[in-house]
Amino acid sequence: MHLHIIISSPVFTDPLVRRIQDYFGDYMILVTESFHKMTCITSQGQSTLDIFKAVNLIKSKSIQSCTAHFLSTQAAYIIRTLHQSVVVKWVVWGGDFYGLPEVRKQYLRGLTIKDSLKTNLGYRLIRLGLKRVNLIVANPCDQNAITSTLQLKVDYLTLNHQWTIEKVVKLKKLSNQEAILLGNSDDKYNNHPEVLEQLTSLVDNDTKIVLPLSGIDNAYTQQVKAQALASFTKAQILDRFVEIDEYQSILSSCSVLVYGHLRQQGMATLFSFLASGRKCYFWKDNVYFQYLKTLGFHVFALEDVKPSQFWDRLTTQQASENQQKLNTMLDTSLIHQQWKSIFEYQGP
Repeated sequence: MHLHIIISSPVFTDPLVRRIQDYFGDYMILVTESFHKMTCITSQGQSTLDIFKAVNLIKSKSIQSCTAHFLSTQAAYIIRTLHQSVVVKWVVWGGDFYGLPEVRKQYLRGLTIKDSLKTNLGYRLIRLGLKRVNLIVANPCDQNAITSTLQLKVDYLTLNHQWTIEKVVKLKKLSNQEAILLGNSDDKYNNHPEVLEQLTSLVDNDTKIVLPLSGIDNAYTQQVKAQALASFTKAQILDRFVEIDEYQSILSSCSVLVYGHLRQQGMATLFSFLASGRKCYFWKDNVYFQYLKTLGFHVFALEDVKPSQFWDRLTTQQASENQQKLNTMLDTSLIHQQWKSIFEYQGP
C-alpha cells in the first residue's frame, strides 16, 4: 500500500487526490487539517479520524512508500512512526521548506518572526521527519536552495509544478486601464511595506493598486492596509474572501503584477499573468525571478525600472515568448512523466 499525506488546500488537494487514485490501485490518502482532524481516503471509501487513530490504522497495513505532499508537522509525526523499510518522499510545496526557521530569514526584508513554544516544537518534529526522507521532489529553483541549505543525503526528482498548462487561468484581454496587483496574500513573505515604498517612487499616488490581504487580521496586515491607503488614493484592499469568478475579474483589471517575495510563491497568479501577456516585476534577489530569467522569460526587476518605463507593456513577441515558455514548463505530458517517476521511485 502507498501512503500519501496531503495538507488541506482549496486549490491543490482535490486534483492531487484524483491523480493518486488514477495511478495507484492500493492507496491510503490522509488529508490533514490538524492533529485532531484528517480525512482518510482509500479505495473502500473515506472516514474522519485523528492522528492517533491514523497511526494505528497505518500500522495495521503493509506500507511500501509514504509521500508527504507538503512536509507538515502532522506528516512528520506520521513519518517518524513508520517502519524503517518504508520509502519516504517529500514533495515540496514551498512554504514547508522556506518557512523553516534556518531558511526563512533569508526571504524576509526588515521583518522577524517570533515562534511560540508550540511552533518551535513543530519545527523540531519536522527536522526529525527530515532524517527519514529518501527523496525530495521540487522544481529546479527550490532544489538548488534545498541542497545549499539543508545539505541532506537524499535523491532528488524534478516536478516543475503541481499543475499542467490546462489548469492555468487566462485573464481577460488587457484594457487601457493601468492597475497593479501587489502580492498574492496576507503572508509576510510578500514584503508589502518595502514594495509599497518602492512604488511611491515609480507611479502616481492615484494609481489603482490591488492588495489581496484576506486571511488573518493582525498587526502586520493592519500596517500594510494603513500604508497602502496613505500612499495611494485608489488602493483596493481585498480583506474578505471573494468567489473565484469575482477574483479572476479583479485580476483581469490589473495590467501589471508586482511580487515582493524573495522566493517562489503565488505561482498560480504568476502563471495567469505570464499566460495573459502581462508585465511582471520582482525584486532582483528573488530566486525564482532569477530562475525564470535563466529560462528566458521576459520578467523585470523592480529596482531597475525607471518611472517612465514602468507601464510599458510587453511587445507582442515578448508576450508570445512568455506564453511559449510557460507551455513548455507546464507541458501536460512532461508533468505526467515527472509524476510517474515520483510515484515509481522505490528508494536509493
